[in-house]
Amino acid sequence: MTTFYDGNILSASQLNSLVQRVNALEDGAVGVNLGFAEVTLTRTHQDVYYQVTHKYRWLHLRFVEGNDKTSLRIYYNTTLVYTSPGNGGTFAVNVDLSGFGLSVGTLYRVRARWGEEAGSGTTITLTYMVESNEEL
Repeated sequence: MTTFYDGNILSASQLNSLVQRVNALEDGAVGVNLGFAEVTLTRTHQDVYYQVTHKYRWLHLRFVEGNDKTSLRIYYNTTLVYTSPGNGGTFAVNVDLSGFGLSVGTLYRVRARWGEEAGSGTTITLTYMVESNEEL
């Protein structure tokens, strides 16, 4: 543990040490970047939009597909980062965003889209979507 004293001027290495510790605390305490309220998509090609400042490698999704004719698609601006298997059921998915050329610190419009033809009474419920620095 580094100790600093009142009245001393901090060196660059001491300031860097403080910054590294603050960043580590922030990552542990704030490990998510996207507040989210559950949403249910009820018709084909319905879109919902969110704004997010991209910060972390992993996008975590939890959702329920109503049947085998529904498919959830997630876009960062126009970049498709995830398409669900479209076979119905409950899913918890980790999407590695590192291969899509997204810029950390950039504001993105995130779009969740119901992307396939669906029968009547079918829904997709997106219960959780968050960026994190760790794969869950």
